[in-house]
Amino acid sequence: MAKKVVTDEMPTEPAAPTVEEAPPAPADDNTPLVPRKERPKKKTVAFDNAMKALGSDAKPLQIQDWIRRQYGMLLKPTLLSTYKGNWLRKHGRSGVTTRSATAAVSSGGGGAGKTATLSDVRELKNMLARVGMNQLKEMLTLLGVH
Repeated sequence: MAKKVVTDEMPTEPAAPTVEEAPPAPADDNTPLVPRKERPKKKTVAFDNAMKALGSDAKPLQIQDWIRRQYGMLLKPTLLSTYKGNWLRKHGRSGVTTRSATAAVSSGGGGAGKTATLSDVRELKNMLARVGMNQLKEMLTLLGVH
């Protein structure tokens, strides 16, 4: 049986900084770091403060830099991008434009200017429940809809 050798040497490489422990801001930066006890306990609070200071048009890298300089916290840009999307939706400024559920839906049968509304779709669904899929297909075939 081989014996395990134990030494009292310390590891030679220092541990990498954690998410909460970012490298200090550059010496030429005029923004003082907030003492650890005064830093926000949650990343989202730091993010909200950054958005208030920078505005909703700030890019994730700008937000990351602001949080690092203000609080000494290093957050990944992908996390900040997710936070920003949630923040924009919460504050009524969607980053992605979506169609509302009540908007008119294109009919697919395609005539110029013809649309099917949400109530039309509901009516079709009710008819499907009443007559069944096979009979509805027969009706559509008789009408010339494929």
